[in-house]
Amino acid sequence: REKVHLDTRRAQLNSMIAEDRRDARGGQSQERQRIEKLMSENARSRADAIVAVTRRVEAMTDAAHRLAVALAGSGGQRDLRRLNELRAEAERHREGIIAAQQAFDRATEAYNEAKVAARSCLDETRRVTEEMSDAERQAVREAQDQRRDISLDELEIELATCRQRLSLAANSGLSARVLEQYEERKMQLEDMDSSLHEMENSLRRVRRSKMTLRRSWEQPLADIVRQIGDAFTRMFDQIGCMGEVTLLRAGDGIVSHVSSGVDDPDSSTELGDSQRQQPRRNHRQSQAGGDAVAEDDEDYGRWGVEIRVAFRKDEAMQVLDNHRQSGGERAVSTILYLQAMQSLVAAPFRVVDEINQGMDARNERLIHEIVVDTACREGSAQYFLITPKLLPDLNYHPMMKVLCIFNGEWQPESFDFSKYISHANSRPQVAAASMVTRA
Repeated sequence: REKVHLDTRRAQLNSMIAEDRRDARGGQSQERQRIEKLMSENARSRADAIVAVTRRVEAMTDAAHRLAVALAGSGGQRDLRRLNELRAEAERHREGIIAAQQAFDRATEAYNEAKVAARSCLDETRRVTEEMSDAERQAVREAQDQRRDISLDELEIELATCRQRLSLAANSGLSARVLEQYEERKMQLEDMDSSLHEMENSLRRVRRSKMTLRRSWEQPLADIVRQIGDAFTRMFDQIGCMGEVTLLRAGDGIVSHVSSGVDDPDSSTELGDSQRQQPRRNHRQSQAGGDAVAEDDEDYGRWGVEIRVAFRKDEAMQVLDNHRQSGGERAVSTILYLQAMQSLVAAPFRVVDEINQGMDARNERLIHEIVVDTACREGSAQYFLITPKLLPDLNYHPMMKVLCIFNGEWQPESFDFSKYISHANSRPQVAAASMVTRA
């Protein structure tokens, strides 16, 4: 009878499981899986209990059979002991049956509770689903697709987080307009992000165009400054001094050509230390000339050419300005810089007016010698050197022509140049001073 009752109960449970599975088809996938898993576990527990009861019954039957055989084959004390043993074994089997029945009852109770909870969840799911808008249903479907592999524990954690956020929003007194504002701001941010992406692409195109345009003139400019620096360096080396010409860029970037200076190791060391004190950061290497070119130097109004000179062995080069050098040193530096620039410019003639004004005798002789050497070089342009005075014993070249201009308050009515020249030739020291003179 117990076996028949258990079979009937098993059929009822299977019917209930099938019914629950049909009811769970309309719910959420994660909850349905959890409930089915719980039902399956309960079914296995009940099946295990039934199997245990069946085995106990079979064991009791077998024990009774053995008892009957034992009684039939023997008697006395031995039969009594055997009977007691069989009774004890039967009692143990009975206790096992009771424990199995209790386990079965507990499993049935847990199953019923799970069934009630599942039906409640399904009802809640149907209610929430019916109240959803089309957009919300679409969002749910997308969320299910994105979270298809999420575990039940992770889903419960996310659900608790969402509930906490909703609770905070409800307690803060926010209105329903907040969600609408959020969606509006979200769309605005998406539009701004798209515009930003387009502007970034446009900016990259402008930067590429700018760099292409800059390369077309920057390297030629650096080459010109380097050539001027080479000529300026050579001229300063000739007079036993040091000089350099640098192209200054904004952002402290410098492309420089440095004079070798006087053949003095200490002077060279001081020169190097002085240069290292100049800020030179964010440089890139030019492929054409190898000069360092700054990256953060697009403020072209701050670009310029800097002249640095040193007229003594024991000093570092200083920027040429109105404060550090004397008037004669500034004049020497200026004329040598002009001479260095003229070497790059083709012209039929050049006029040099009163370059020796304000110079001391030493610098005047040095500059005169350099100008004469430049002007009388083969292929050079014609020079007009105008000066109100000349030092004695200057260096003159055979290709020079001297013209004396008399410009005073009183002039003779007639002047015999032949007589003047004959007189000058008889006095060499006067002829040497007959460089172009203006009163």
